[in-house]
Amino acid sequence: MHEPLALLPAMSYDDEDCFHIDVRMSDDVDPFRRLGTTQYMCPGTVHMFRRLVESNMQSVVEECTGNTRLLHTTTSKGIFVNSLQGHFIEADRFIMVMRQVEHDEVHVCHPQHKQRHLRTEVRQVSPSHISVRVVSHASHLFRPATGFLSVDELAALRGIDVTDVDDGLKDEYVRRQLIQREYAEFLPWRQRLIDLMHRHSTTN
Repeated sequence: MHEPLALLPAMSYDDEDCFHIDVRMSDDVDPFRRLGTTQYMCPGTVHMFRRLVESNMQSVVEECTGNTRLLHTTTSKGIFVNSLQGHFIEADRFIMVMRQVEHDEVHVCHPQHKQRHLRTEVRQVSPSHISVRVVSHASHLFRPATGFLSVDELAALRGIDVTDVDDGLKDEYVRRQLIQREYAEFLPWRQRLIDLMHRHSTTN
């Protein structure tokens, strides 16, 4: 990713949130089919966000080396996920970079893989508030031997009913459903992150 944060709008310090999701269903050379850009302000400090990142999260086993961590966790759907996380301080901002690891010689990963890269930037914009900017790239689920899941498999996995949808319209229908769900989940996700950050700031 070349300067992924350049995909975000110019930095502003008003109360408006920026959240955009695009999902592509067609098969092409670029494996990254989901692009997400997020920018919002919330109460807190860079130190609080950094403490959250560096803390031990529930049901996560980690291997640490300096400012790099390999996180092993199982999602609520029973999918094992490996994530390589690195973070550092650059000038007046905290940067966190994560990518999903599909191949691990120690752990057996879920047979359905996904490539995912995230870059997060956090800045202190006032004594009481920070700005959080995130750019994420992700592929659809795929199997190493057979490639990407079909639109019917993806719909079934995500609980999208395509029974009465014509085959020629399924890609666009599933795409719209995925995007609508992402938008619906944004505000609850942001509030959970804020609550978690503040909860960690009051614990030892």
